[in-house]
Amino acid sequence: MAHRITLIITKDEINTLLIDVPHFYEENFLIIPTDDDGWEAKMIEDICLEESSFDKIFEAFFKEFYSDDLESGYFEDICNRLNTFEDLYILEIIEKLQISNFLIIHYSEVGFDIYENYIGFEDKKYIGEGKSWTKFNETKLNTGNYWKFDSCKKRYLENLNKK
Repeated sequence: MAHRITLIITKDEINTLLIDVPHFYEENFLIIPTDDDGWEAKMIEDICLEESSFDKIFEAFFKEFYSDDLESGYFEDICNRLNTFEDLYILEIIEKLQISNFLIIHYSEVGFDIYENYIGFEDKKYIGEGKSWTKFNETKLNTGNYWKFDSCKKRYLENLNKK
């Protein structure tokens, strides 16, 4: 079975976390699984090579992703869309929850190939690849506990129904 998950990990206190947002607490960290197959994490990582400010990374990501819509003048439509949690991109989730200190971890294992991205931010500034990896190791979290977004969502909802 393929293992593919992208997680947002933080110790920031989140006051706006909605019940429909799958999330877990482990080792005193808030873990929010997302439905990214790795392209978002890779794109964010690539932008981090040029920019370190979250705001500039956010802006660059959306300019790149929505370039056709922006050229066509549909930017207002983009801003006014009502989205469910699953429709949001990683950076939108972080922005909406007002997280300042976080890691974006992408891990996928398909056959014998393993892909990993570790993207860390402190005070909304990118901290670099090596430091991101170190910060992830300090969490003592095991990505093996989180396989796919759908299984995380199912486990979250089952736990919610038990309460």
